[in-house]
Amino acid sequence: MAARKRKKRKGLLPKLILAVFVIYATGVLISNQVKINRLESSTAELDELIATEEIKKAQLEQALSDEIDDDYVTKEAQSQGYAAPNERVFVDVSGS
Repeated sequence: MAARKRKKRKGLLPKLILAVFVIYATGVLISNQVKINRLESSTAELDELIATEEIKKAQLEQALSDEIDDDYVTKEAQSQGYAAPNERVFVDVSGS
């Protein structure tokens, strides 16, 4: 009978080690899956951002390739705060 108890105890330790390893591996797999899902969602957001920036880039390249006319130059200068000589610029300071 003593020999049988030794076999059971020897068999119990490897099973316990295996069970701990399986639990650990399962935890690692779940953790990695959560990280993968988070990274995939951030990748999708970055892809959308890249698409919008490529559209802006195409618009700017189109503007560079077009001939520059006086209306465009005037509009851009006014948007940056410049004014033509003897031009009066009125600023609404009432806050409305």
